[in-house]
Amino acid sequence: MDIRKNKQIRQSFAPAPSPTPSLPQLSSSEDSPRKTSTLKLVLYSLPSLQPSELPNSTRTQICKSASIPYRDLRVLDSPLSDDEPSILIRDSCIVYAGEGVRAIVRSDRLLVVRGENDVGIGHNPATIEIIHTILLSLENRLTSNDFTKRTYPFEFNALETLLMHSFSLLEKRVASLTLSTDTLLETLRTKGIEHDQLLDMLDLSTAVDKANRKVRGMHKAIEEVLREEEDMAAMYLTAKHFGKPRNEGEDDEVELLLEAYLKQSSTLCSAVAALTTRLQSTSRHIDLVMAATRNRLLHLEIQLAVVTAALGLGSFFTGLLGMNLMNHFEEHWSAFYIFTSFLVVLVTITMRYGIRILNRTRWSRIQASKEDHSNDHLNNLVRKSMLSNNKPIRLENESEGEESV
Repeated sequence: MDIRKNKQIRQSFAPAPSPTPSLPQLSSSEDSPRKTSTLKLVLYSLPSLQPSELPNSTRTQICKSASIPYRDLRVLDSPLSDDEPSILIRDSCIVYAGEGVRAIVRSDRLLVVRGENDVGIGHNPATIEIIHTILLSLENRLTSNDFTKRTYPFEFNALETLLMHSFSLLEKRVASLTLSTDTLLETLRTKGIEHDQLLDMLDLSTAVDKANRKVRGMHKAIEEVLREEEDMAAMYLTAKHFGKPRNEGEDDEVELLLEAYLKQSSTLCSAVAALTTRLQSTSRHIDLVMAATRNRLLHLEIQLAVVTAALGLGSFFTGLLGMNLMNHFEEHWSAFYIFTSFLVVLVTITMRYGIRILNRTRWSRIQASKEDHSNDHLNNLVRKSMLSNNKPIRLENESEGEESV
């Protein structure tokens, strides 16, 4: 790649002095009678591929220049963190909304859209880096020595560049989540269950769910295009521009392109599903550990209650003998030793009897739960075998009702 050209590209995105704040100008009723916010576009057009920013472009101007319906602006004007990935095929363009980038692809130009409310607007270095990466990748493909890449239509090179950028971001996100999951699980094994680890696990589960939605959204968007042969034929914008549109079934190039990224999205879906399964298994394990700890505390509490009841029974007899009434035992030389032994035996028998009943009840509940689990497992096996043999399943109540009829 030419060094001067690369330097010129970087200088075109050099940070400009911050302008003085001004009030937003109202657009005319012809442009947008309800909204006055604008979109910012970065245009790459053939043959030079020099980036040129088109600031403050109204929605009407974008729709007219790109020949897209107004309803497609909902895809381009939504925040990048909330939008659903989609690939919309139109008569003269392809509207792309993927991870980290939204763009309009035509037969001779690529318009990268940056909404006014996006975090990376203006001269943010992150936004400049994203656009610069897309530009370099696109320029590498169009100036490559590979004949296949150079003879590719411009719209396919641009679309593959956008898909490559989106999947690169998704792969980095999944790799980061995998590393965070491994670190968290290792911390739980070594340090045990603590409050901070539970909060980290909650945040990690939320991040994994969000990544799962993004990955599955990309998979769904590509799959929807692959299902429609008419849309794949309409993606040959260059051929359509020169009056030679493709017929349905003549779409091998774009089909191979989309199938490659569909397979990549399936791999990412499997990776995110594995992360979700690991987190769910860890969550169930934590629930079991906490439930077992809670049961042990309850068992200890009941044991203490039994001991307290036994001691209370002994205190009852002690209170009877301690009243200021004549019971004719005061003058007996061995009355103290007799009643002390009696109370010790009584309290001991009461405690042992109560703890024995407690353990027996606990064991009976465990056995009952095991029997219920085994019965449920047996019923599921019987049901699956009957379904595999295509035999109708009849309940006992139904059979008894039919016999009575």
